[in-house]
Amino acid sequence: ERARRAAEEKRRREEDPDGDQADHLVVRGELRVARFKIPYSLADHNAFFVLSPHNIVRRCAAVIARHPAVDALMLVLILASSITLLIEQPDDIVVSSDSNCPPAPAFLDCSLAATPGQADMINCPRQPGPFFGKAYPPCGSAGAPGCCVTKAKMAVLTVLDVVFTLIFFCEMSFKILADGLIFHPKAYLRDAWNWLDFVVVVISMMSAFGTGSAKDLKALRTLRALRPLRVIKRNPGLKIAVNSLLQSLPAMANVSLVALFWLALYSLLGVQLFKGCFHRCYSYSSQFVYGSPIFPLSNNLFSPSAPVSGPDAVPSIVECVAAAGGGGSAVWAAR
Repeated sequence: ERARRAAEEKRRREEDPDGDQADHLVVRGELRVARFKIPYSLADHNAFFVLSPHNIVRRCAAVIARHPAVDALMLVLILASSITLLIEQPDDIVVSSDSNCPPAPAFLDCSLAATPGQADMINCPRQPGPFFGKAYPPCGSAGAPGCCVTKAKMAVLTVLDVVFTLIFFCEMSFKILADGLIFHPKAYLRDAWNWLDFVVVVISMMSAFGTGSAKDLKALRTLRALRPLRVIKRNPGLKIAVNSLLQSLPAMANVSLVALFWLALYSLLGVQLFKGCFHRCYSYSSQFVYGSPIFPLSNNLFSPSAPVSGPDAVPSIVECVAAAGGGGSAVWAAR
């Protein structure tokens, strides 16, 4: 009897790892596939008001969405997508664009910008040197410009991003099909942990397949960095740790204020001593450096701009992006 109860408890935990589904709201069963019987659990309501718990489509979706192998695959894909986000640099999109790095058979002709201090062609040298005013061969040929490597890298990362987005969208669709969207107690969006997944997937779909204004929402692309947080929902131990941390925040308010005060003092001291010594705010699209000049030219091409003017100015990250027109093309670069 004790072994039977232990086996039943183990099965219950596998079917409901979160432990938040009441038994009277869950329908459990087995789906026969060839010679195998795959257990599943469904919320006891009609998803989208038409799909009953005994609907074969809904049962198949529940089997796929809650299978341990699918959870393991999602963890691997989240890790892989996080690695691709680390590989992509902030300026890669601008440097590898077709207007700045023409695809073959077109080529990068820097003889059209053979002017010292030029800012029209960002992949061409700005100062006289061995490659100043050179007409490079097309991408894929020997001696192609360095932006071709970035262009190839971005092509691979774009394809991988589309693949990851489609897989995450399919996983979310199976869960919504199995649980419903929002109108029932156990629906997909009734779980606060699913809100993050939903927002990240929707933003990724807009970024990968959007056109026009949706494609230009560069600021929303940064929300893809939230993908690693999806691991929390799939690990019960992490969920307990995060919930405990969130519940302890009110009690930590007074201590946090004191810590914030001391951090502010050290921040002011650091800015006063090291301002502008390590990084600069640089726009790859306009080749302007905001905050302090780096080339002693007579013109104002590399002089501080009005939004963050002054030779000792140290703009914040928000000011850095806003200085370039809010398009997100200005980045922090090592001095």
